[in-house]
Amino acid sequence: MRRSDPRPVSQMLSLAACQHALIARSQAHALSVTSRQLAALERSNVLERRAEHVFAVSGAPMTTHQAILEAVLAGAGRAVAGGRTAAALHGFDGYRLDGQSVELLLFERGRAFSWPGATLHYSSRIASCEIVVVDSIACTDPIRTWFMLCSIESPGRAEEILDGAERDGLIDREAAHDRLEQWREMGRNGVTVAAAILGRREQVAHTPQSVLERRLLRLVARAGLVAPECQYPVRRADGRMAYVDVAWPDLRYGAEADGHVAHATRAQRRSDNQRQNALLAGGFELSRFTWEEITHEAAYVQRTLRDTIRARAQRLGLDPRAFFLSDDRMRSSGRTSARKGRHRRK
Repeated sequence: MRRSDPRPVSQMLSLAACQHALIARSQAHALSVTSRQLAALERSNVLERRAEHVFAVSGAPMTTHQAILEAVLAGAGRAVAGGRTAAALHGFDGYRLDGQSVELLLFERGRAFSWPGATLHYSSRIASCEIVVVDSIACTDPIRTWFMLCSIESPGRAEEILDGAERDGLIDREAAHDRLEQWREMGRNGVTVAAAILGRREQVAHTPQSVLERRLLRLVARAGLVAPECQYPVRRADGRMAYVDVAWPDLRYGAEADGHVAHATRAQRRSDNQRQNALLAGGFELSRFTWEEITHEAAYVQRTLRDTIRARAQRLGLDPRAFFLSDDRMRSSGRTSARKGRHRRK
């Protein structure tokens, strides 16, 4: 009796080793492993059934990545990780894989599909460029993921997510604008929030580097001050470069958001003081605000900024009114069109 070729099974197990010990029936068939062979491998405890068309290598440890990929593979080619799950896979600020339910994006609403504990999102159209593979798991790309989050999270949280994604090079602003125009035409969820966020960003020269900096920037806007530049480069008196969280260059004045992580140790505080003294010696004034002040003492932060900017302008012989928004400018400041005056980094 002729023995079957062992190579397809070996190739299948090699593939499973690269994708968290899982294999889909369709993948096995593509490697010329038949359903009869899969059944035999299951009976001999080489494989164990996880879903109707998904198998795992017996004895492989259960992991969070495996659980996500299992759900994706169970979708039989019409499901990818999306929403908060895709955000965690991409490393978006504030998202972790552990302790959250799997979120899937399904391409076809008509065909029945369910997965225990999963949150399902649906889309009638998704372009191939919007699907990427991260850690062997098919998921929405960073831009599509952010658009999904714009319809799931609060507008403030969605803006903070974009800050981190731009900082880490995961989302390019021009590409996000271009994708937004496509979403407008299709009327997808999250368009209004995404358009408002991208429109506001034209008013800021650089992207904030942390959630706390974004919150400081919001306090600046609510204080009725003109938009500062973020991560503004300043040459210190000692010749070294410093980057100020938010700054008004004409005033030679800026403000820093001191979070718990980067400003907690004695050495870090010593470095902060030396940096501030070097900036001051070079004629650049700086105000510092703690996490508690930005989060719980907004009135104090806003009053300090307004008073310092007014005094600084008078000291330099500038008109303080140039740094405060009029009522009309305040009403229009949040409604800049996402299609006009796109900011380009120089």
